[in-house]
Amino acid sequence: MNRLLIVDDEESILKALRRMLIAANRQFSIDLFSDPELALERARHTAYDLVPADYRMPAMSGVQFLKAFREIQPEAVRLILSGYADQDGLIG
Repeated sequence: MNRLLIVDDEESILKALRRMLIAANRQFSIDLFSDPELALERARHTAYDLVPADYRMPAMSGVQFLKAFREIQPEAVRLILSGYADQDGLIG
């Protein structure tokens, strides 16, 4: 089973992503977090295969979150999600 950790400050986005992923493949185990700090705490105790994170969050950017996550689980696949066309920011 693949284990996903999805981090986004918008609850509606989290729920929509979960619905979409479950509809595509029921083999996923999905943990949702709107607080990146709580997500990092969970990652210290639970292994994940894939970790998508929102680029723009108020407490911590998705890039900051994924850098911190990489320190905990360097083998997990990490992705940035963004609804914005801020190419320079995403490249950074």
